[in-house]
Amino acid sequence: MFSVSSKIPFLFVLVLLVSLTFALPAVHANQVTRISNLIAPAHSTQQLASARGVIVTYTITYSGLNAGESLASAIITTDSSAPLPGGGLSAPDSCLMTGQNASCQVLPHSSSGTESMTFAVILTSTQRYNLQAVAGFVDKSGTQLIAGTVSSVDFTVNVDSNVLLTISVPNSVSSLIDGASQKPGSLTVPLQPGVHDISVPQTVQFANDTRLRFDHWMDGSTQPTRTQDLEDDLTYAAFYTTQYDLHVIDSSGTVTGGWFDQGSTAQVVAPLKTPMPGIVGLLGGTLSFNGWYENGTLIANSASYSVVMDSPQTVYIEWTADYVTAEVVIGMTLAAVAILCLIAYRRSSRRRVHP
Repeated sequence: MFSVSSKIPFLFVLVLLVSLTFALPAVHANQVTRISNLIAPAHSTQQLASARGVIVTYTITYSGLNAGESLASAIITTDSSAPLPGGGLSAPDSCLMTGQNASCQVLPHSSSGTESMTFAVILTSTQRYNLQAVAGFVDKSGTQLIAGTVSSVDFTVNVDSNVLLTISVPNSVSSLIDGASQKPGSLTVPLQPGVHDISVPQTVQFANDTRLRFDHWMDGSTQPTRTQDLEDDLTYAAFYTTQYDLHVIDSSGTVTGGWFDQGSTAQVVAPLKTPMPGIVGLLGGTLSFNGWYENGTLIANSASYSVVMDSPQTVYIEWTADYVTAEVVIGMTLAAVAILCLIAYRRSSRRRVHP
């Protein structure tokens, strides 16, 4: 809140800017003011029993100011046309306060230019305020408004006992507030001031092969759940990264793969040889890597394959069966069995001849 010195003399009653109860001197040629870039909160919270200070800023562009004249501005209510309590600053020229009100008089150093105005307006009740920023030239006496120089911008501020929490998320993401599930997408909810728990899901899968992964909050936090003491309106944006699934399907029926960020490069590596399934593999039968295939078309014949994940991907590993080793093992095994059988037969024959 801006401090207001009681030692500053009362320069003029700014309600003259909007009052028509006095005579206005003739306007000089090209004497104009224009208010632009007004920034004010649409909502503010009444904190306990105390008043609420609202910051309002705007720019006054003026021209045709004559020597001895001044530039005046204020925040008033459209209901009473009276300046609100508060204080203000201006730049580049100093704001001369007019009492304890959100109004001031400026003595610019040039006949045309801009002044940046900042007012701290005191709002004393919970209600909808219809407000107006006004500006205009005041004559050398400091008491009369110069006709035709007044400009104004209307705005409203709703003051109540709640704070507004805005959560910005992708349309398919549902957030939790104090454990209660909210509808998917961005939302704004009124809450009592105090400590609240805010949570978004770590992942959201909206297709079998596409999902969203939580990355960070707008303040850099990477934890999807957070506890926040809300004493004023607050906006939190949660940023997600799209991920695609890479399916790697082996001709033997094995499915592997994983999730990769959109635009990232996924790399998969296959062994040059792998044992055949079953007893043939135990006997030495192998599968030799034959290439990576997509929709029946060879896309790579090296064991290492890289793909840019700009969409879900499915690739197949094709193998060539190698029975040579298995055949040798089987042959040797059969030969050994045959020899053993022959030895056993001969021994049995000798026993019969020589009882």
